[in-house]
Parts: sequence; C-alpha cells; structure tokens
Amino acid sequence: MGYAGNTYLPFLPALFRSPRKTCLDVLAFLHPTSTSAETALERAMAFVLGHRETRAARLPVMAHAHGAVEVRDLSWGPVGWCKAVTGRPRRDVPIRTVERRYLELCVLSCAVRELKSGDLSIEGSARFSDYRDQLVTWAESAQQIKTDCQQVGSAADPAQCIADLQTQLPEAIRTADAAFPTNTSLTIINGEPRLRRLEKLPEPEGFALMDQLLSERLPERHIVDILPDTEHGLHGTAAFGPLSGFEARLTSPRHRYVTTTFCDGCSLGPTQTARSRQDRDRFQVAYVNQRHITEQKLLEANVEVINRSTRFRLPKLWGSGQRAAADGTKWDSYEQNRLSEYHLRYGGWGGSGYSHVSDTYLALFSRFMACGVWEAVYILDGLLATARRFVPTRSMRGPAHMTVYTCGKNFFPTPSHNK
Repeated sequence: MGYAGNTYLPFLPALFRSPRKTCLDVLAFLHPTSTSAETALERAMAFVLGHRETRAARLPVMAHAHGAVEVRDLSWGPVGWCKAVTGRPRRDVPIRTVERRYLELCVLSCAVRELKSGDLSIEGSARFSDYRDQLVTWAESAQQIKTDCQQVGSAADPAQCIADLQTQLPEAIRTADAAFPTNTSLTIINGEPRLRRLEKLPEPEGFALMDQLLSERLPERHIVDILPDTEHGLHGTAAFGPLSGFEARLTSPRHRYVTTTFCDGCSLGPTQTARSRQDRDRFQVAYVNQRHITEQKLLEANVEVINRSTRFRLPKLWGSGQRAAADGTKWDSYEQNRLSEYHLRYGGWGGSGYSHVSDTYLALFSRFMACGVWEAVYILDGLLATARRFVPTRSMRGPAHMTVYTCGKNFFPTPSHNK
C-alpha cells in the first residue's frame, strides 16, 4: 500500500524518528527568518517548535498550548504534502487538525528549500545570510547607472528605456512570426512551444582526408605518458610540498606527485593506482595526497598550468579568451557525504562539478556543489574569487583593449579600463 501512491512520503516518518530531536534543536538554534513579507513558513516553524514535546498524533491548528501560534495557513507547503499533513487532498477545505509527524517533516524540508533559494536567512551566517544586505544601495546605484546602462546598450532614462523596449519587442515578435513557417525545429502544440532535436550536419568536404592525416601525424598517446611530459615542460607540481613549508624529503618527489595527480584526476583511488603502477603501493599514494597536497596548493598549480597554456598559439585559434561558459556536470559519490544528494534528472547520488570554461577550452574555475541547488547562485563565484587579489602580468597578443591578469586562484582576461 505504501508503494501504491507513487510517493516517498509514507516512508519518511520511520527514518525521521531517530534524528528528530537533533533536527528540531538545529532549527531552534538557527532560527531562520523570512526575507520577504510572507511569514507563513516562519509561523509554521514556531508552531512546530512550540509542540515539539507533544506526543499526540494530530494537533489542533488553533491550539495555543506552550505559547504556540496557529498554523491555519498552509499555502507555503508543496502540493504533494497537503494530503499527508491535513489528511485531505483539497486545499479549499477548512483545516482543523494536522498530522504532527508530517507537519514537522514538511516544515524542515521547506526550510531547507527556502534557505537554498534565499527566501529564509540565518543571522550571522556566511552562506545563508540575508541577501538584501549585499545588494547595492540606491545611492551607489545612482552613481553607477550610467556606466551600467552604457555597457549593456540601454538608455539610462527610465522613460526612454521603456520606449526602446516597446519598440524592440514588436519587432522581435514580427521577426519570430515571419520565420515560424519555415522553422522545422519549432512547433506549437496545445499552445506550448516545443523544440525538436537538431539534425546532424553532413560532414564537410575533405573531412575524411583530414581525419586520416591527423591520425597519421598525431598518433594516440596514453595519459600516463602525457602527464610526465607536461610536468617536464611546465613543472606544475612545484606548488606541492609538505604542509610545514620545508623541502620535501621524499625519494623522487616529482615522480610521486605525478602519480598522485593521475590518481586524483582519473578518480581511481590509491588501490587501483597501485595496481597499475608496480613501483608504488597505495600507502605511498595516499601519503602524498594527505601530507603534501592541499586545496590551496591545487589552485596554485592550476593557475600555473593555465598561465603557461596561454603562451601556446593553438588555443588562440579556438577563441579570443574574452568569453567563458559555466555549466555543471554530475559526479557520482557515496551517499554518506555532506554534499551528496540524489539527482532527480540523472538519477543516483552525487554532486555537481560547476566549471567555468573559456572559449579557448581552458578550465578557469571549478566548484563542487550539491545537486539540488540552483547553478545560477554560483555563476559569479569565479569572478568574485578572481577579484580578491589581482597581480598584473604580461599582455596577450590580441585586441588592444584586453589585458591579462593572474589572480590568487585563477586566470581571467579583464578590460584594461577596469584594471
């Protein structure tokens, strides 16, 4: 019967029985507050905390025991929780009692969701603080509005901006309507637009010959051969070393650093790496990873590799280095992990590796995050990390208005008028 409803809610109370006290203690200690005028969820949290010592299965919504407030408004809850919390599938029916266990679960899950979206905030928190405190003030906005509008190509005067939009929108509508009859990829079904998958373009003339020549002149190379050659030319592992800062006393330290880099980059683990390398055991690989490599050292090595890569001519043929794209990739991980979540789209437990990649195919910045958060929250993290410390270096060969900077973590091109 539990599986018949196609919902996971009936299985939650048994799992919630053990961590219930800890979850409610955390909720009472953090005391999340609403960042908008909607305070229904905040009142529901107070209602739940006020009845945390109650053992009754159902609670009256108008009860004022233990100083709790009423929780008549359940508009903050998702639609799927309505029947579980109230016992009724419809929202327009008057509510007199609620199911205590499901109400607590619903409040906690909604609090997590609202904290991620910014609708709830925690005072003194670095990650879940009130985002309104970080917004630009009206005085600062008045000083920068002309420059910002000039950069995006919009008029600074509100009336002129509205007039421009009223002119541009009808033109865009007419252009879309004129191109719709010949657009084979876009269809409208029941008032909803749907895009078809683009068909593969035919191979250009001479592609087979070029592919053959490339295969003859560029034979395949194994990753275990590429890493030592790269280390010999770049010496990217120079940032690695003991945490004390002294010189490494290992036998062949660069050799062991390359082996550990291969282990981490391919996600093999020390045991599998030791099986592929007869001259190293898993304890030696794990020792270097724990004692000689930190997150900051990895970032410094990444900066060195990126800066050296900009000296080659081939990446400049792919792009100018003035643009970067950001996207996330799901990585599998164990369930017992602080950032591990179940991904609804791709299935399975893991997290998202959010990376900023330039148009020269260089990974500029990466961050690992949970699957359930919005990626747009982290889209500016690369720029914010870059802005913490700038160290000017040589200029790239390219447009005159571009200057290359190397920061404490990563490499980004920056317009010269902002330097």
